[in-house]
Amino acid sequence: MSAGDERIWQQVRTLIHGAADNVQLIAPFIKLDVFRAVLSATPTSVQRIDCVTRWSAAEVAAGVSDPEIIYLVREDQRLRVRLCHNLHAKLFLADTAGLAGSANMTRKAFGTAPKPNLELLVEVGADHPEIQYLLQYIELTAVPATEIMAIAIREQAKLLQETEGTAIIIPGDDAPPAAWYPSTRRPDRLYAVYLGKADASPAVRDGCVRDLAFLGVPPGLDEAAFNDAVRERLGAIPEVRGLLKGERLTNLDIQLSIGNRIGLGSSEARRVAETIAEWLKYFDHFYMDVATWELRPGQEHM
Repeated sequence: MSAGDERIWQQVRTLIHGAADNVQLIAPFIKLDVFRAVLSATPTSVQRIDCVTRWSAAEVAAGVSDPEIIYLVREDQRLRVRLCHNLHAKLFLADTAGLAGSANMTRKAFGTAPKPNLELLVEVGADHPEIQYLLQYIELTAVPATEIMAIAIREQAKLLQETEGTAIIIPGDDAPPAAWYPSTRRPDRLYAVYLGKADASPAVRDGCVRDLAFLGVPPGLDEAAFNDAVRERLGAIPEVRGLLKGERLTNLDIQLSIGNRIGLGSSEARRVAETIAEWLKYFDHFYMDVATWELRPGQEHM
């Protein structure tokens, strides 16, 4: 790596060069070329390299992170990659010495790209109480990254790039934009596609991939946590939000509201309304009263 103000990269490289036994690399955004450079700077005496990051389709689509770092595990058996979904901290540890601050593992953060970011890393010991809190939190919550997860995230990211282009916004912890609405009519297949295990038709799979890309559900969740995350995001759709507040809504009400809000024709709006109803039945225990076509909470009585 070269160009720019390499002060941050020099700090990290000096720290890593001094490692004897273990290295920990913790950053939300990690680019493949920077990760390779850090691994190359790690002494052969180091026995363990622990990386913690996060992956989302929007962030990968925006180009700030590369899930392909997982493939470097094949090349370096010392390496372990885990995902912490709400990670924002940046920390580099070499045995008991460390650097903490603002710098992700990207060329702009490390000062090796034109127009680098203004970043800060300060020396800190691994025994600092806040560092220990962070490490303990990661141990409790992080999940192992896998190649299947990386493939799924990249696929979702490509779909976002194709559909959103330069309008991609890296999300925070908020729900997806209000304009999102479910695509697939088979919500029962969504978790299997999320796991990369779905034996579904191309049309069903494509619909699930689209929904996963816009939902932004983090990888590595079990089915119960996945369903909770989807249910929360469903609740952000204005029509669903009203329903959850106790408002009475029929399929026609949802259809008209969505048509007006998003500008859809009647047939497409009807399909969206029916799809939302299917998702609510699957994820949130609503059923359709066939006498009134009204969505109601609870189980349908046969």
